[in-house]
Amino acid sequence: MQGDSADGFIGRHRELTMLSRLFARVGAGDRPGRAILMRGRRRVGKSRLAEEFVHRSDVPSLFFTAAHEPPDEQLQRFIEDAPSSVP
Repeated sequence: MQGDSADGFIGRHRELTMLSRLFARVGAGDRPGRAILMRGRRRVGKSRLAEEFVHRSDVPSLFFTAAHEPPDEQLQRFIEDAPSSVP
């Protein structure tokens, strides 16, 4: 992982390191994936941290944030947004 990026992301080194360690274990052993739960107060940068980690990881990815909408509307939005996520 790089240091702070030119786009102004500052700090969260501990969290980025932890995410990197977890990511390095993906595909190892008999459990191929990882689910990560991030908790914290509203508006403290959880989504921004996830987006920065994905950006720095430089691997194909899809990032989707659910909203307070009925599940069928969220699924429809996911289906519509997913194709634009792929580079």
